[in-house]
Amino acid sequence: ALASEETKQARELYEEAIQRFPRSNVVGQCRFGLGRVLELQGESEQARSEYRSLATAGGPLADDAKLQIGISYYNNRQYEEAGAAFSAAATQFPNSELVTHARYGLGMTLIARRHWTEAARTFEETVNNEPEHALAASIQFWLAESYRHNDQLEIAKAYHERVCVDWSDSQWT
Repeated sequence: ALASEETKQARELYEEAIQRFPRSNVVGQCRFGLGRVLELQGESEQARSEYRSLATAGGPLADDAKLQIGISYYNNRQYEEAGAAFSAAATQFPNSELVTHARYGLGMTLIARRHWTEAARTFEETVNNEPEHALAASIQFWLAESYRHNDQLEIAKAYHERVCVDWSDSQWT
């Protein structure tokens, strides 16, 4: 139902599953799915509440739930809160496969707030740690833009050229 964007039905099914099977080994997945549905229905605070409960409880979806909190705030233009959530996700789950996503989100919140120096530092650390990550082209692009906004044009140019050479077929070129 969620994949088909039948959000009303998906919500009913997730809520029923959580109510009927609160100790199930898939209740976390149901809570995560409910969070996604709530977000799609414009109920961001309730969605974040679901994600917070997952992040607090730990388990296999805790890192993703923490990341979703940041995304939710970012999508609602609450950049300071988003930055705090992304930073917490990266700090609390440094070995997660989602840490690069969290650091990218943090960098984007810094861009949105026009904190160019901090954004450049964040993006540079991120791309140095994961140079082959799927987000690397985007990270390098925004790294270049951060330097450009800081009037460090030669450094910006070098990063833009690197995007064009290393990811010539990407949308960032």
